[in-house]
Amino acid sequence: MREKARIPFSGDVTIESVMKGYEDYFEIPCLAEKIEYEDYALIAGWSGDISKINRALDVVKSSLKSWPEERYFKKFGGFDNWFATLEKRVMDKDMLHSIVETQIAQLKVEKLPVRNLII
Repeated sequence: MREKARIPFSGDVTIESVMKGYEDYFEIPCLAEKIEYEDYALIAGWSGDISKINRALDVVKSSLKSWPEERYFKKFGGFDNWFATLEKRVMDKDMLHSIVETQIAQLKVEKLPVRNLII
């Protein structure tokens, strides 16, 4: 199981290994959902690294643009509107950091062991 893990079980974790884990997962046909693509882009946004952000947004756009708009994006006003909203969220690093801090407190996980995330 350790050999197949997309993210190492111990030690520091790099943002690159997290992103690569998502990208490998996206290669499995019919497995990924829209929310996982959103998470992938938001993780890149959390890093604040514009090259990672652009890479993630390119992957999301190229992967999801062909998904049936009626089924996946109608309630968001279509793919282009949904994607523009995602881009805005991804670019707001302060908001993303605030969400993480809020979730840590709400979930009461501040005392759990911490692993370094290397950006």
